[in-house]
Parts: sequence; C-alpha cells; structure tokens
Amino acid sequence: MMTLVQDTALCISAPDELTAMTVAAFREETRATLNEEHTRLDINLKGTSFIDSSGLGTLIALQKTMNA
Repeated sequence: MMTLVQDTALCISAPDELTAMTVAAFREETRATLNEEHTRLDINLKGTSFIDSSGLGTLIALQKTMNA
C-alpha cells in the first residue's frame, strides 16, 4: 500500500483486490496511519480490479471513521 500525505489529506492506494482476505490488513494499516491532522482520506482505486462486500464494508467503515 502506497501512502502519501498532502497538507491535511492522507492519500493511499488500495490493493489489487479488496476482498475478505485483504481488507483486515488494509483497514488496520489505514487506521494506524491516520491521525488527527488528517481531515481528508483519498483512496486510489485505480489499480483495484475487484471489490467484494467485505471491501465495500471496509470503505464505508473508513468513511465513518473520517466523519467521526
């Protein structure tokens, strides 16, 4: 996963597939990288070819984290 901080935005690249096998690591690594300075989370899905329901749930959970 590639991460980049631009001002107050955290920009990350999602894995090739967001599935039940990959979402736990993606979610935990993303949350570990986030801090209170980040007001925006940009997730690059350009290289992601497949998202299952677990992947979609993770994207929603990360959105809720940012809204909190």
